[in-house]
Amino acid sequence: MGNGQVVYKDIFEQKGVLLYFLHMLSYFVSHTTFMGVFILEVIAGTLFMFFNMKTIALYVHQIYAFLFAPMCSVMIYSSLAFDSGDSAEELCMPVFAFMFYLSAKAFKTDKYFSKKALIIVGIVSGYVLWIKYTMLGFFIGWIIVPVIWLIIKKQYSMIWQTFVFISLGVGIISLPIILYFLFNNAIGDLWKVYFYNNIFVYSTKTNFNEELSFIQCIYRNMYISMLDNKSFSVMIFIGLVGFLPLKGWQQKGHIYTCFAFLVFTIFGTSRYFGYYCIALSVFSVFGYIVVAVLTDRILRKIISADKFANKTKFKIALQSLVAVATVIGTVFFAKSFGRNVYFMDYRQEDLPQYKLKEIICQEKNPTLLQFGGLDGGFYSVCDIVPNCKYFCGLNIDLPEISEGQQRYVDNGEGMFIVVRGGELHHDNYELVATEKFDDGHMERLYNLYRLKSIAKKE
Repeated sequence: MGNGQVVYKDIFEQKGVLLYFLHMLSYFVSHTTFMGVFILEVIAGTLFMFFNMKTIALYVHQIYAFLFAPMCSVMIYSSLAFDSGDSAEELCMPVFAFMFYLSAKAFKTDKYFSKKALIIVGIVSGYVLWIKYTMLGFFIGWIIVPVIWLIIKKQYSMIWQTFVFISLGVGIISLPIILYFLFNNAIGDLWKVYFYNNIFVYSTKTNFNEELSFIQCIYRNMYISMLDNKSFSVMIFIGLVGFLPLKGWQQKGHIYTCFAFLVFTIFGTSRYFGYYCIALSVFSVFGYIVVAVLTDRILRKIISADKFANKTKFKIALQSLVAVATVIGTVFFAKSFGRNVYFMDYRQEDLPQYKLKEIICQEKNPTLLQFGGLDGGFYSVCDIVPNCKYFCGLNIDLPEISEGQQRYVDNGEGMFIVVRGGELHHDNYELVATEKFDDGHMERLYNLYRLKSIAKKE
């Protein structure tokens, strides 16, 4: 996109255009590294923790927010679900955290959302719509309790205003996107690739080789995700159970409806990947709120914390101590249990992408295709813009992808072809290098093939 290509029309991808727009900005930070993506994730992670701190502070003293919000983050970012990072779910976590804060504040103060807040809700809803719309179940669950709240208060006009202002917010972020595709004559591509294929094609292929009903899919996917991510799954459970005794129905009803609808939309499919449950991990903040409330009650009984309520210097010193201790503790935890810490032992030149780059970039203006598997980062490292619409294999069963790649190979349109975990048998290409790398899950094999006509010229 940063080089003028139109997603879905010129380049085949299946997630939302806004996700790629954010990565385009990251590309402008650095063409050949993921430094821009790192900055993007730091911003998202900071906002996620910030809104969690504000939510926790609605229930207990803010000193507990300094302690438990970072703990919530480190548990999620060190989990199996996070794994390699940079999933669409991670960029939506701060939005969910913001929505929780907004609703918790409204329920605790018994004040309904302002028009400005509802417009913002629409904007962030549109943000998720154009990143990965399967997570919109969260917003369906989010709006149910406020609407019931208005019905009980007999404020029927506010119900219509709620939907009008939310729709206005969605329109604010959606209109430029629609105009972009209209201007580039790609509305049909947007509909077919992002909506139709993901709804009617993506979910029909299971990666478990089994036929399951909707409810069976939810049960299986929930079971796998909770088993694989015990750290935040336990806190989700504590939150869901711990909020039951809470006075009033709004907050706990709100949590349960958001949870249920998000589960339905992300797990009610035959497909499952570990990063799906990152969206669900945001509910763990309520578990930390329960723990914080219980901790506060115990400490007040033991040390009579009320005596220190007016001692400003003591509170500042204590908050500073907790903040420093939390930073040290979370960094130690991340270093000890983070999924990708082992990568710190490698240098760039140890990675297959950089080893094969030495061969690929010897040619002037090289062209490249990642054949079959997912994009392995070779385009980025070599600073190559794909000249094939089907620039890599995707997690979707579409003949046009494999057929498009095969035509590219048959026509000899690429100087180099990278094949992960397989071989390329074609008269146009010859094997020039093989690299192996253990990515933490399995040993990856990369074969690099070069167009024979290039070799003849040499």
